Amino acid sequence: MVMFMPIISEFIGSEFQTTCLATGLLLSLVLPLTASLQAPPSLGDPQPWMRTVWTGQGLMALGGVLMIVLPQQPGWGLACVVALCIFFVSRLRRQLKATIA
Repeated sequence: MVMFMPIISEFIGSEFQTTCLATGLLLSLVLPLTASLQAPPSLGDPQPWMRTVWTGQGLMALGGVLMIVLPQQPGWGLACVVALCIFFVSRLRRQLKATIA
């Protein structure tokens, strides 16, 4: 375990980058939790909003990759993650509202 620490510290250089990555990781929980808390109980039907959840998760993961690729400017990746999270949560809520109604 100790021998991997220098390798990890090469990828995560600053405290700001670490904070941005941790924040992005926490924001990745928003879409699945929103879907599980607001979705009606399923009767075995395919859930059409799951595509929105998976697309949002994938694009937010690309924002995390952007934070790692641009270590001097991790704020751009975090801004992408926040914007994508807001966009896909609002889209998910509209889909769930239409499904319930």
